[in-house]
Amino acid sequence: MAPASHGEKMKSTGRPTIRTRRARRRPVASLQSEALKNELGRLRVVVLELQHRARNLMAVIRTLASRTMAETRSSDDFIEAFDERLAALARVQDLLTRGETQAPITLGELVEAELRAIGYPEPGRSRERICVSATVDVQLPAASAQVLALVLHELATNALKYGALRHEGQVSIGWDVQGSGTRERVRLEWQETCPVAIAPPSAGGGGYGRELIERALPFQFGAKTGYEFKPDGVHCTIDLPLDAGPQARS
Repeated sequence: MAPASHGEKMKSTGRPTIRTRRARRRPVASLQSEALKNELGRLRVVVLELQHRARNLMAVIRTLASRTMAETRSSDDFIEAFDERLAALARVQDLLTRGETQAPITLGELVEAELRAIGYPEPGRSRERICVSATVDVQLPAASAQVLALVLHELATNALKYGALRHEGQVSIGWDVQGSGTRERVRLEWQETCPVAIAPPSAGGGGYGRELIERALPFQFGAKTGYEFKPDGVHCTIDLPLDAGPQARS
């Protein structure tokens, strides 16, 4: 029998064995330490985000309280209006923090949540009273979604108490996406059609909702907005950048 080749060693059976290098394994404790470090880093980011949202939320609540107090004449009116606005804020917070998926909030979800809050859709009547149309649903940044939810709440509440939904009219809500990339925008339109003439609000009227539409959205997010009170109801348009975050102001 020929001698074993270089690198081989003969066993008693006469079969050659090949020397192999064993992979070096990292200690389990090292892997656990690295995983813990990564998890702590993730939790720090979550805590910072929660602190940021909490500060913003408190500022919004203070604004809601002061604006509601300025608009109402009695404590009962204040409690009712403030409670409704807080409920709208709570609904959007639920959507923003749902479960572990953290799926982006969509415009369709905001519209549906606010319509359900005022009792729509109603079986057999909702399609006659409220028409919602959209070419595509749209994901919204968290900051602009919060303000837009309050806008939709004010529009829906006013339509129910004073506008088309009070006088057997109709509300049409639609949106589409324009542009692309960083210039992508969503254009939302709210149109009321009432069979009877509605008395316009006093000069400068329109309340907190109109202030959000004409001031807050343009100032904070660069939106282009329009709010017009016609004899048959409110006509509102909002053209909002989809990459909109709060804009820095000098």
